[in-house]
Amino acid sequence: MGPNGGPVGDLYIVIEVIPDPRFRREGSDIHSSMSLHYHEAALGTKASVDTLWGHETISIPPGTQPGAIIRLRGKGMPDLRRSGRGDHFVKIKVIVPNKLSAAQRRAVQQLAKVFPASNDDDT
Repeated sequence: MGPNGGPVGDLYIVIEVIPDPRFRREGSDIHSSMSLHYHEAALGTKASVDTLWGHETISIPPGTQPGAIIRLRGKGMPDLRRSGRGDHFVKIKVIVPNKLSAAQRRAVQQLAKVFPASNDDDT
């Protein structure tokens, strides 16, 4: 019996998903990006990345290239068709500063001296 003796009815629930600018969803997978300084990409580092489930510390391997994708297994959305969750893919962006201090400029110039003069050598 419904309220005030009325007939039993249906209950409709409307769920609205509000987009989060940090994430993009593709099915049960989540995509995001993070920025690293070029020395972090070249030397490798540990970095904190936001996921749907909180912060994760990830290892950035030495020599990581711009556009590289790091996969965090099981950190995506729950998969409604199977058990488990999708993955979270983090795309790496490398920051190239547009202004350098005098000390930074000297350091980059020293670095340039030990690298090949052109990018013919892809090692």
